[in-house]
Amino acid sequence: MRTSGPEILEVFERRISEEKVAKFRGTARVRFDHLTFPYPIRSEDDKIIKHLKETFAAEGCLDEQHGIPAIIDDSTFQAALDRTRVDIDSLRIASGSQPLRLEFPESIRLECLHGQHRILAAKRYLPAKDRWWTLDFYRTDLGEDARQNLREGYGYSSNYNDGIIFRQLRRCQVAVDRRGEKRWRAQCHSDTKDKDLTRLLKRPILLHALDSLLPVKGLWKDFHLGSLDVFLTLKCDELIAHYISLIKKTYSIILQDDSDLMGRTDEATVKAIQLRAPALSKYDFEFIQKGMTSGKLFSQIRNVSKREVITSSLLSIDYLIPSIYTLIKDLRFLRPAVDAIKCLVPKPAKKTLLEVLYFHFDEVRSDQFAIKIQTAENSYSTYSGSQSQFSVAVCGLFLLAIRHFARPPSQREIEYSLFRLAEEAQNVGFSSDEIKALLLNDPYQKMILDLLHRTLPTHTRADRLSQAQALSRNLRDLMNGLTSTTGKDSNPWITVAGAGARISRRCGPAVWVTLKSDDDRDSDDLRHIFFSKMHLRSADLQRGGEGLSSFYIKQSIYLAFFGVSVELGQSDIWLSNEFQESHRQPSANGPTQLESIHQPSVAESRPQEDVEMLADETVLNEATNQVVKFVENGDIIYETPYSKDLVNEQARIIADAGKHLSTPQGQHFLWYHCYDTLLRTSTTLVVVTLLGTRDNLRIRRGNKSRRVHERTHEISTSKTLGLNQAADNLPHKERSKNSTSEEEL
Repeated sequence: MRTSGPEILEVFERRISEEKVAKFRGTARVRFDHLTFPYPIRSEDDKIIKHLKETFAAEGCLDEQHGIPAIIDDSTFQAALDRTRVDIDSLRIASGSQPLRLEFPESIRLECLHGQHRILAAKRYLPAKDRWWTLDFYRTDLGEDARQNLREGYGYSSNYNDGIIFRQLRRCQVAVDRRGEKRWRAQCHSDTKDKDLTRLLKRPILLHALDSLLPVKGLWKDFHLGSLDVFLTLKCDELIAHYISLIKKTYSIILQDDSDLMGRTDEATVKAIQLRAPALSKYDFEFIQKGMTSGKLFSQIRNVSKREVITSSLLSIDYLIPSIYTLIKDLRFLRPAVDAIKCLVPKPAKKTLLEVLYFHFDEVRSDQFAIKIQTAENSYSTYSGSQSQFSVAVCGLFLLAIRHFARPPSQREIEYSLFRLAEEAQNVGFSSDEIKALLLNDPYQKMILDLLHRTLPTHTRADRLSQAQALSRNLRDLMNGLTSTTGKDSNPWITVAGAGARISRRCGPAVWVTLKSDDDRDSDDLRHIFFSKMHLRSADLQRGGEGLSSFYIKQSIYLAFFGVSVELGQSDIWLSNEFQESHRQPSANGPTQLESIHQPSVAESRPQEDVEMLADETVLNEATNQVVKFVENGDIIYETPYSKDLVNEQARIIADAGKHLSTPQGQHFLWYHCYDTLLRTSTTLVVVTLLGTRDNLRIRRGNKSRRVHERTHEISTSKTLGLNQAADNLPHKERSKNSTSEEEL
């Protein structure tokens, strides 16, 4: 049985707690002069210091909850015991007892893990003779995870963010720790937050999804209880859960599903990598590889081999890396479409919007369960299979709503757009009183009636109405002819020349351009926001450079909510089997077209062994007669037989020369992935790019050092070498004045 997120967190916390107990030496009061803070959690903040000073003045500062953890070595500890003439048992005090004062030589400085602001505030409050503080001593072999836990403290001066509160609350609930649950619940400090939290805890779909992210500590800074209204009022629990599953799957890929590494993922890393697609954008590739090489990304993970695997996994991701922050933003992108679709059915009460839509959907249709879906404004394709009907129908409705409502429409546009939405809903099998009411408000007929009233004032109302019915049909046919080919001409672009879409334009409503001069770009994207285009795989999209296109940003957001995961199997996407069975008997038809709808490729990819096994049957039989060509500036610079060892060795030589490798489609990769990438993309061509000379020199120096280490290791172990460090082929490029800097990205 798969372990839940709260259970993983509970096991992790229990292990940390047990280690802290095992490495704990005792508690004593120490003079301020001996305290140092070599690794402060945050810089000095005068507001916090003033607040603490006022608190100490009102409540005192000698309470045990204000204690600070410190690291002390054996010799220093024993010297202090001897100097004070006490034994270690004297430092194991009972809760509520006054700790003794421990004397140290003047030159001794103790490493405190947190509490800097408490000491700064106490210096302003306490007279010099009283400047002693309570320290909890730990041995020097205390593990990094335990140290980090003590640094975070959850102590008196901590400002609990909502992510910490929720994580700890769920951990306590799973551990049936009622006292702890009550303590963390009390940290909400707001009736509104507490009410929203109560509502969230009663929404099992959302709660289960969020639980899956609990082990990834760095994600939770951007979880705000004040933003829960977006989660709760949209009533799109299934879509939100789908998005969250992509977040979980992404970090499972990056961190090899290692809960220990997830616990060491820091907030700065999550912020830095979110919304980047390194396998598609050269700029994102370079940014992430540089961050991994410098140690800025995943800074709490120091094991070299693990960092190499993380680097490789991270750089292979060919979709926008999601996070809780991007989820909140993208819900605001989706909200106008959700509000429009809610007009088609009765207001959801206890049910979600999708459950209400499912209740009003007639899946028993003719033509062997065929359903028509828009490929352009007035063009349709037929999709078969009853189990995909609801899924495809909902996707089509949301895409229409996104096209019409994503940007604020005028009142007249709203009336027309709601009519089109109701018309499309009826076409694909939805039925409700709300849809019927919207269809009575025909905008074509309304427009003709207004025109006839102005031009034929002497005609009776009945005459004008009769004439309007015929004319509105003609007008509708004319408009249908004008829009029937919209978006059908070609596939959209996945990459464009230059830096492409900025990071600030990769999530939320900001993906829609607000500058009037850029309206054409959005209009071009709107032409492609149809089912057939939005579910195209990355390989089927056009490539025009090394930056991400605005269309791909919109497609990525849509797929995060609507892309179909492998795990969802043959049932209608998002809806639970229990709900479907309670409303309608499921069909026995086999897998449908929707089940192969595009999801970001890494998120649903097969294990590498499966890929290679499948390739054996289709490619490898012919590979022995093929030659891999390495091309630079249009010229073939190397050729080598299609052999894994030979291909990767040639790729390594090129990378050591400070050059960069990619497929003809623009996917960047590391040299030790060369053969596997060619196999997966069914190509025998490698594009070689020359990088900046200064960076080449640094790379060559790093490679020379690594080569010496590798050869030594190879001789001593006689085993195949593992992955090489990420610095080996760092693909920097000297940018032109017009290119976008890393900071701007």
